[in-house]
Amino acid sequence: MSPRARRLAGRLALVLSGAFALALLANAPADAEFGYDVDAYIGAARAVMAGESPYPAIEPGGTLTPGPFGLYPYPPVTALAFVPLAQLPTDVAHLVWFGILIAVAILVGFTLVRPLPPERRDWAAAAYLAYLPLLSELRFGNLNLVTLAVCLLAWHRRDRPVIAGLLFAVAIGLKLLPLALVGFLLLAGRWRIVAWVAAAFAIVGAVTWPWLGAEWIEFVGVLRAIGAGIPASGSNILPDAIGATQLRYALPFTAVAVAVLAGWAVRRDPRRERLGFAVALAGAPLLATSVWFIYLVLALPALLASDGERPAPAPVRLPRPAGLGAWLAIEARLDPLPMVGLAVSSSEG
Repeated sequence: MSPRARRLAGRLALVLSGAFALALLANAPADAEFGYDVDAYIGAARAVMAGESPYPAIEPGGTLTPGPFGLYPYPPVTALAFVPLAQLPTDVAHLVWFGILIAVAILVGFTLVRPLPPERRDWAAAAYLAYLPLLSELRFGNLNLVTLAVCLLAWHRRDRPVIAGLLFAVAIGLKLLPLALVGFLLLAGRWRIVAWVAAAFAIVGAVTWPWLGAEWIEFVGVLRAIGAGIPASGSNILPDAIGATQLRYALPFTAVAVAVLAGWAVRRDPRRERLGFAVALAGAPLLATSVWFIYLVLALPALLASDGERPAPAPVRLPRPAGLGAWLAIEARLDPLPMVGLAVSSSEG
């Protein structure tokens, strides 16, 4: 295939992916599950405003199964960010949050695609627009995309440890999954960032404890109950051989191991730190014992990672075989292929 034909193929893929994304998103507000996750955040905000607990009751036996409608398993301070939305009618709040997430998705896509070599941008943009975990994220209204955006911004400001540390603290506060990045940052020599992350959590905990102390204790109990409970079904991509057995408790160690190895690789070759960060971020979903399909939004930087640090054997190339294979496995959404795609994306560095 000639370079011109490849470029035209890339443009065609971009147009088709854009049309596919627009069609799904245009119909999203009519979907019965539209705003499914943001309802939990709004409900938690309303509970905090009313002086009530935002957390569900622990099941008999001290367990809790993730997934039911309205379940809120995040830090109590995160609920405060949704107080403005909680003032709106639910349908209006859904649309406002949907618009915010679309804006964030555009910014994240621009951030990931722009640094790529020109010959890869159309293919990468096409893969981004048609990425099913991203489109599902927008429909449900979860916080994975916002967490990814904050992580990318923090990494962009990595040479300013105070700013980067505060941003990473925000990301971890939104979703605990980026906590695995602490191992990466330490091994990569970014210990000052980790120090500021710890300082931010200590300050927030101390400031909010007088009026949210009981909720912080409940939050820890909810996390413990989820870890001890029955694995989630539905969008949980873990095969039963892992998710339904004690093997699922090895997943958090795997997430940390991926992050540590990526940090060690960066320490040996600092020129590849962007790729190392992307790989560590792709492994972060394994920090949970139930890996939701939409968690794979965090694998996007690795799937679209630039080959700029490697020799380019041809003037125009199709997507990398490993990245393309991982993307296709995730898109297939047939067990255990998404898990295979996540494994590839978190090991290709």
